[in-house]
Formats: sequence, structure tokens, C-alpha cells
Amino acid sequence: MTQGDSARFTYLLEPSNDWISSCKLNKSIVHNIDWQALLQKSFDIKTIYVWDEVNSDGFTISVFSVGPFHIGYIGFPTGGTIKGKPIDIKIINGLQENKLPLKIHAIRFTNSSFMDKQIINLPSELTNETSIEKLWEWKQENLPKAVRSDIRKSKKNGVEIDNAIGLKDGVNIYELYRKTIKRNKGNERYNSKYFEQLIELSKNNKDIQCIKATYNNKTAGFVVLLIQNKIAYYLHSVYVQELQRFRSSDLLLNSAIDWCKIHNIEKFNFMSSPIGNESLEFYKRKWGGETRLQKTYTIILNPIMMKLFDIGNYVRNKIFILLRWK
Repeated sequence: MTQGDSARFTYLLEPSNDWISSCKLNKSIVHNIDWQALLQKSFDIKTIYVWDEVNSDGFTISVFSVGPFHIGYIGFPTGGTIKGKPIDIKIINGLQENKLPLKIHAIRFTNSSFMDKQIINLPSELTNETSIEKLWEWKQENLPKAVRSDIRKSKKNGVEIDNAIGLKDGVNIYELYRKTIKRNKGNERYNSKYFEQLIELSKNNKDIQCIKATYNNKTAGFVVLLIQNKIAYYLHSVYVQELQRFRSSDLLLNSAIDWCKIHNIEKFNFMSSPIGNESLEFYKRKWGGETRLQKTYTIILNPIMMKLFDIGNYVRNKIFILLRWK
């Protein structure tokens, strides 16, 4: 390997003042100390703050532990660096060559398919990523006629949109999330503490938008946005099934996109969906999104432990499928 083939890193377990200033300058919430604190309180993770000296850029590795296994995620959940750059070959080589300050068996990262054109030779998983790339051009009148009609019906029905700021809102989001996961026979990845922390952090940070729809003083649904590098990420959306006839979900999402446009957000990213979920992709595209294939890569640092991790995952998923269809 020739000089310059890998990045030179400084590893920190606590962010420096320069790090905090860089996150603020680049409007980078996922690498910010406040977001990492939220993850630490919610999931008991550990964080490595990685500074790239050559490019004056950096990224966090959030280390999640499952039993004896320790998996790090770069820029969880959106990916990229503080400056919004994709993870490149030099960064990958640097992580493989240097000894990390915490035990990690693998590092995972996602590069947006709308920004990354690299060919990376690493194990990867494919998903679909959908995004409104030119949000400044987005107009409600360009939406399908049926969607515009549902928005009008929702307003006529008396659905109201407001910010979710109460502790009870965090509890309600979690309960709706649990019901959604159960209804779709999925895996529960987030806990109540996480959603409560989201609401709390959003009170003083405009880069987290928790938006609530109510009908007749009853909660009808929530949308949670994460604003990173002038891109809005559609982090969570949950709705009360019994109130869907009042079209609250359409008004809620329309209000979220409209808020982003008014506040000069450049893109609205619906994030990834499993390949084959055509109804979900159709729903995202009807709002003006474009879909591309996205890759989530894995840097394997301990092949033996990761082999055991994969075997354990395979067995767990098989058991989950059997129990799900009982």
C-alpha cells in the first residue's frame, strides 16, 4: 500500500471542542454529542469519535452490543461524515489498519446511493432508498389528484397538526410503533426510552422534528424527522389505524415536507426500505420521490466472531419466522 491510501485518524471517547464546533458548523446532528447521548441513554451504546486529520472531517462509530458481539455503526442512522461525505476507500483502509480504542467485531455503514458512485469491495446488503432530491422544486399541486384530495379531506375533517413536545407523546409514539411492528410481524428495534429521549431532545433542537396529528383531541399519528447536512430524513412514522379514515397520515406527511421546504432543507430522504416491498415504495414515490438501490457495507474486523454472529442471526430468524406464523 502506498502512502496516502488510508486516512490518518485520531480516536476519542469524548468529543473535543473542535468536534462540537465542526458539528454545529456543518449542521451534523448524528455526530453531535447530544445525539450520541440519546443513543447511550436509550441503548447503552458506546461511542468512538473518529477525527480525519487530512480532511478536517470526522465521524462517530456507535457501538451496539448484543451478548458477546460488538457491532459499530458509522453515523447511525443516516451514515456519512460530519461534512456529509460518503465513507470512502481511504477511510475504510484507515479503520482496518488502526487499533480501535473499544472492542469491535465489525463496522457497518451506509452510503447514500444519491451521493456515492464508488465501487467498494466489501460484504453488503441491498435495500431501496427513496428521496426527493430537489426539494425546492417540490409543489403540492404536482402530487397525484387522489393525494391532494385526501389532504383536503383531512383538513375538512378537522385534523390538526402540531409539534409533539410532551412526555406522553413519547409514550404514545412507542405504543403506536409497537402496534405497527406487531401488525406487520416485524422485529422491535426501538424502546420507549428512545422515543421519550427523542421528544425531549427535539424541544431545544430544530434538527429533530416530532410532528403530531390529532383528531377531536385524540392522537392520530406522528412523523419524526432528523435534519442532517440540510437533508431531512424520514426517521419514523406511525398512525392510529382506527383514525386513518380521516386521512391524517396524508396531511401529516404533507405538513412535514412543506415545513422542510419552508426552512430551506434541500432534500427529503424517505430512507431505506426492504427490496420487494412495492406498496411502501409506491407510497414514497407518489410524494415525488425517486428510488435507487442502496448498499449497507460491513467491515469485518474479527472474522471468527462475525461468523458466529451470522450463525446466531440465522437461527434466531428461523425461530422468529416459525413463531410468527403459528
